[in-house]
Amino acid sequence: GTLTHEIVHPLVEADFPEAPTWINEGIASLFEQPLIPRPGEIHGGKNWRHPRLVRALSSPRERDRARLDRLFGMRDETFRGEGEDLHYALARYVAQWLDARGKLWPFYQRWRDTIAEDPSGEKAFREVVGMTPADAHAAWSRWTLAL
Repeated sequence: GTLTHEIVHPLVEADFPEAPTWINEGIASLFEQPLIPRPGEIHGGKNWRHPRLVRALSSPRERDRARLDRLFGMRDETFRGEGEDLHYALARYVAQWLDARGKLWPFYQRWRDTIAEDPSGEKAFREVVGMTPADAHAAWSRWTLAL
């Protein structure tokens, strides 16, 4: 898992150098548990980060820190600061949720192509997913808890 995680970083950094840490780490950690269902296709499966996220989503004390919309506009220093383990799990399972819906790469590409006008990625998310990150939180959290 560590090797596949680290292989993703230079790819994202070459393609989307302005990518915030959360999306770079979310995509990289998605492939810690790679699934290759057919030639030319790769997805991420449930991995060791899931229990940390479930614990946060189930805890009244942490629930607000485990919101999908918290990632949008999150500073890199915040991602790497207090709660980094939760931030990784959050970013990873947002990436997996988007991937499961065929939306990860369209979102990534839209955000990459419009980062100057949309530094937080919220507009790209809304355009691709059809709802705001805040509106998507309920569906995402139900999906995450059901894994």
